[in-house]
Amino acid sequence: MTPEYWNGYNREQGREKTLKPQPKILSINQLLFYTQFLRTSLEQINDNAWSSQLSFELSQQMASYASPSKEKCFLYKALGICLAVCQDLVHIKSQIQKFLKTADYMEAPDRLGVISILAFSAESHLDLILNILQEFGAAMNKVKISGFIGRLKDYHYGKRAKTRSTLMLTYSKVAMHAPKEQLLSRVEADITENILHHYRTGCQVLGINVTNKDMDLKLTLIQNATEISCAVLKTGDSQAFEFSYKLELLAYMMDFIKKEPLDSLVSPVRYKAIFAIGQLCKLKPSLTLEENREILDLSFKSVFPLPPLEKMKEEGKKQEDTLHIEVYDTNSPLADSTEISAQQALGDSSHTRPPCKVMANFTSTSRRNYLVLSLAPSLLVSVAV
Repeated sequence: MTPEYWNGYNREQGREKTLKPQPKILSINQLLFYTQFLRTSLEQINDNAWSSQLSFELSQQMASYASPSKEKCFLYKALGICLAVCQDLVHIKSQIQKFLKTADYMEAPDRLGVISILAFSAESHLDLILNILQEFGAAMNKVKISGFIGRLKDYHYGKRAKTRSTLMLTYSKVAMHAPKEQLLSRVEADITENILHHYRTGCQVLGINVTNKDMDLKLTLIQNATEISCAVLKTGDSQAFEFSYKLELLAYMMDFIKKEPLDSLVSPVRYKAIFAIGQLCKLKPSLTLEENREILDLSFKSVFPLPPLEKMKEEGKKQEDTLHIEVYDTNSPLADSTEISAQQALGDSSHTRPPCKVMANFTSTSRRNYLVLSLAPSLLVSVAV
């Protein structure tokens, strides 16, 4: 019998003490175990009708759980796994189109749910998922918004911007989940090209290209560049693959860094863009010595002029500001977790110490607290090629 339902006798109080059952909250490890167990079970059962029915039941259960919650997050992943195992392409397409059309893109949990469903489904149905994304994106672009003011509001606050960002993130997550032997033939024309199309469209107002000041859109493209690079690197054939969008993505990352203020650090754009550059530089084609020098020069110059960490933390207006700043502090637990997460994304478990602390040993005390030093080895990889 579990402790939650155990009725003990409290001798000190001289009366019976009843322990009421407490709601259980799933841990990350439990969620991983359950998703893996579900996948293995469905593969062993190998019953297409049963998988289709289970996916239908899971979709029906979505409304029963609070949003956001780990349980609902698990349901999204479980549904994606069911659709990946299912071989009824008509059923899969109808289920995915339903979620794409009914999701509330103004709510982060719904956006993440759509991404999870499509990413897991792509593990077995890559071509179908890419076709669905292409069709949905094309249909969204055809929707006309009347009036000058209405179009301006849509650009700044509208559902379309959130939907576009979700599609961009979905493409790179699909790349992360795609079968390794299929990715390289699709990562350019079917994935990266569509990401850049949505990004460029998102930078337009009334059909005119404008300077992108939308931090969310910047962070989305940065995450795209990082995840696509990681996905290509994990295929095993990356050294023989020439990524034709490498220079264009690098140019965007460098432009984002250049536009960051040198007297403050109130967004994650700078350090995430630097990390994305580090991953892109590992891909072919190799950069020239001058291109490598320019990247290294920009990365270091964008960080070294920043005020001392203590001063930036004091001036941070919000809790999120402090979190962004702490990533640059090699003595911060957040810096350690950032490095560990980066290594896990690349499938790299060879480092026993966070690289930021390794690099800190070779720098002066006034400079050691900057995360960019941990990314220097990644940038130097392309110099040595």
